Amino acid sequence: METFVIIILALVLLRIIFRLARPYIMKFMMRKLEDKIHASMGFSPNQEEKPKKQKEGSITIDKMPHSAKNKQDTSDLGEYVDFEEIE
Repeated sequence: METFVIIILALVLLRIIFRLARPYIMKFMMRKLEDKIHASMGFSPNQEEKPKKQKEGSITIDKMPHSAKNKQDTSDLGEYVDFEEIE
């Protein structure tokens, strides 16, 4: 009888402990899942994009256009055809 009571008390205590620990376990699992998703998408989870403080009205260029050297030669792509609308 004494063993039965000890087993029941142990199960009740484990249930209470898991009920209290469940939010922390879920939070940990969600962070791991988020890190895995960020890694598969090519983002770094530790580097958040923070907007830089700028003066109002200032202009910044984040991406420069490609230079003329990198453009492909389009002379052999074909002939341009001008279409006319028929009524």
